[in-house]
Parts: sequence; structure tokens; C-alpha cells
Amino acid sequence: MHLNRQQLKSLHNYQYVGVDNSLLSRHVLKPYWWNQLLKVIPMWMAPNLITLTGLGFVTVNVITMLVYKYGYGMEGYPGWVYASWAVGLFLYQSFDAIDGSQARRTNSSSPLGQLFDHGVDAINTSLEVWLTTELFQLSIPLAIITQCASLLYFYASTWEEYHTGVLYLSYFSGPVEGILMVCVLFGMTSYTGSVFWTKLHPTPESFGTLRSIIPYYTYGSCMFNLMGVGLFLNIYQSIRNTTRTLKEQKKCVCKGLFGLSPYLAQWAAVFLLYAKYPNFFEEQFIAIYLLNAILLAYSVGIVIVSHVTESSFPYWNVLILPFMVNALDAYTFGILEGHQKEYLFAYFGFGLGIYGNFVAHVISSITEEYGISCLRLRPKPDEKKN
Repeated sequence: MHLNRQQLKSLHNYQYVGVDNSLLSRHVLKPYWWNQLLKVIPMWMAPNLITLTGLGFVTVNVITMLVYKYGYGMEGYPGWVYASWAVGLFLYQSFDAIDGSQARRTNSSSPLGQLFDHGVDAINTSLEVWLTTELFQLSIPLAIITQCASLLYFYASTWEEYHTGVLYLSYFSGPVEGILMVCVLFGMTSYTGSVFWTKLHPTPESFGTLRSIIPYYTYGSCMFNLMGVGLFLNIYQSIRNTTRTLKEQKKCVCKGLFGLSPYLAQWAAVFLLYAKYPNFFEEQFIAIYLLNAILLAYSVGIVIVSHVTESSFPYWNVLILPFMVNALDAYTFGILEGHQKEYLFAYFGFGLGIYGNFVAHVISSITEEYGISCLRLRPKPDEKKN
């Protein structure tokens, strides 16, 4: 996707609109933490640099996980590792929350900040979900389902923002309460150890029939299901807000809902491939997981770019095609059956190249249009004249 002259011109019409219904955010975090943290952030620090620094904390967490799991072959982790995950995620949330305030106080707000923030959030979502699956020591199938559900929430929120023009945070949202809940879980595990989540407990006899179906449970499975309900409710709210807006605007609801099809098509292909090649998914889980993360970042990126440039909704993107071709081949000709590894890594490189080119083009186009830098502050053209 490349920005043309008309799209760059439309950027100047963009105005960010957000609705934050989180009581925790408005009455606790913002006045008592985020506003205080902002005071120690130097005025020379660019908002996008704050956002990127926050992602750096989570990236360090993931590297720690990879070193212990694949370097030392550990399933559980030392207590300090879980504690560092809690701190890293909390700092990410804090830095992500104040980047907009930094932009306003340095008079450096621009559509680039919105795009950059969404892109970083998309990457962080996949990384944090990965750490959460490690916390509960989920199997590969459950890890894939968890990634699918979590990223659907993010995609649906961006799709909702495109159609409603509003970034809506519910009373219990992923970016605020969801992240804090995961921070608490990481912190608890630093003391209890991961066995707290995986230890089997007999289902109480008072549960009657349920006991015969599920004789044992774990605290991890209970928390997993609770978080699943939260995701479902937020996704439902996004769909509800969008359909209501489309009806008010007298637009086709079915066409609007079709905007979810790229994401659903991608994951339908992923699940079909897992059913066909489960052992391959076990062997190449990291590459497949990160590939799905890249696809989400690109899909969300082109949706938000379309939103801020007043362009038509992108009902299709090229990066989901290789997954669909592979799934179709798996159940028909089988040409790629003996070349899954080569195909995967070629796909990974292709995806990384397309997404990298997209990011570089959007950043260079907008910085040139506005006469600004991405990761540092500099006087705007009109300020230089004065």
C-alpha cells in the first residue's frame, strides 16, 4: 500500500477521537501515575520514541523467555523472570499511555503518532499473548487459539475505529484492565511459581454433572476461560458499536461486517493447516507465531492508514494469500506437502519485506508531508520561519 497525493492531502483533515470509559484509567492511573510519570520525561523526547521504548521493555521480556525455554530447556521460569515480565508490561502500558500527552505538550501531534502507536500496539499484543501462554503453559493448539482470539480483539477494535471514527475503550478493556490483570498474574507467579496454574484440583462434588464431565481443573484453566469471556465481550461490543453506527449512517451493514473477512480467512487457513500438519506446527511454532504477528501488524496498519487518509476499507491484502494457497494445496494437490519448511520461511521473509516496506513508506511519506521526524523532535516549517 502506497500513499498517493490525495491521501496525503486527506491526512490534514484527520482528528483523533477517543472514548475512555475505564474508571481505573480516568480516576486512578491517569491522575496518580501517568501524569506523574510524564513530569520526568524530558521535553526533547519524541512521542514515538516513548512508544518504541515501551515496546523495548516487552521485547526484553520475550528474549528472556526464549533464552530460558530454548537455551536452557526450561518449561517453568525463575521467579525473577516472571517479576520482570510484570514490570516490563506495566512500563509498556505506562509509556503507551503518555505518548499522546507528550505529543500535546510538545506541540508535535500528527497522524503519524496514531499510526505508529497502532503499529507498536499490534506487535506488543502478539508478544504479550505469547508470554501469557507461557505463564499458563498452554499446549500448541491452545496457544494458537489464544493468539487468534486476542488478535481478533485488536483487529475488531481497529475495524470499529475505521467505521465509527472513535477509538472506544470499554469499562473493562484490554489496554487498561486486561494488561493490569496480566501484570498481577505475572507478579503472583514470581512468588508461587508456575505450578500454581498447572496443579490439578478435584472438581467439588457440589458441581454435580459438571464433575463427571470435568473431574479435575487447574487455576490456569479457570483464568484462561475468564479471560476468554472478557475477550468475547469486548469483540461483541466492537461489532455492536460498528453495526449501530452503520445503521445510523444508512450504510450497508453486511458490507461493513465483510471487513472482518481478511482476518477470518487468514485464521481459517491457519487452523486448516494445523489440522493437516500438526507435527510441523509443533516444530516451527515460533516462526508461525511470529508470522501471524506480522500479518496482524500489516492488516491493522493498512486499516488505520485507510482511516486517517479517508480511503476505502481494505477488504483484501496480499499477505494472507500464501496461507490460503497453502491450505488449498494441503487438501487438494499436496504439491507443497514435502516443502512446508521452505515455504514457511519464504513466506516469513516475504511478509517481513512487505510489512517493512509498508512501514518505511508510510513513515517517510508522512514525515516529508509534515516536515517532521519520526523519532526526534524538530521545529516545524512554520516555526522555523518565526
